[in-house]
Amino acid sequence: MASSKNPQHNLSIEPLDLGELLAGVIRDLTPIAAQKEQQLVYSPPVKPLLIDSNSDGLRTIFSNLLDNAIKYTPPGGRITLHVYAQDETIEVRVRDTGIGISPELMPHLGEEFFRTPNARHSGSPGTGLGLSIVKQMLQRLGSRMDVESKLNSGTTVTVWVADNRDGLEPN
Repeated sequence: MASSKNPQHNLSIEPLDLGELLAGVIRDLTPIAAQKEQQLVYSPPVKPLLIDSNSDGLRTIFSNLLDNAIKYTPPGGRITLHVYAQDETIEVRVRDTGIGISPELMPHLGEEFFRTPNARHSGSPGTGLGLSIVKQMLQRLGSRMDVESKLNSGTTVTVWVADNRDGLEPN
């Protein structure tokens, strides 16, 4: 199947195996987690998960989410990536044992340049653009995410990945 372009979104959509794409992101980030003596655990789908989407966009989304998890999880912590596929639903969860986010700040996640006070004081560098980029790319791909977090207890980001087999719909 040839790549197609959708001018509404300027993204090329191609067939890909989401499990393989995520495994590649894990391979890229494992050395960074190892430097912090963190466990980075990937639970891949049980069979190939073939979808039509934009591989660069998905790689950006999951690289940013995992990079944040590594950045804001203390040494010795654990980051897990689980993929669940049932019927037409594809759910990817990134869970960490990091610094977490207080409830009153949750509505600000994804705003450009927003960093929580505990993130700013963590000693980890950041611009506050990572989740903004993730949010924009998810919208462009017709996907969405939800964030659950508890201060000092970690964060779980759940992404529902859209299969763009029929092309992207305009927003």
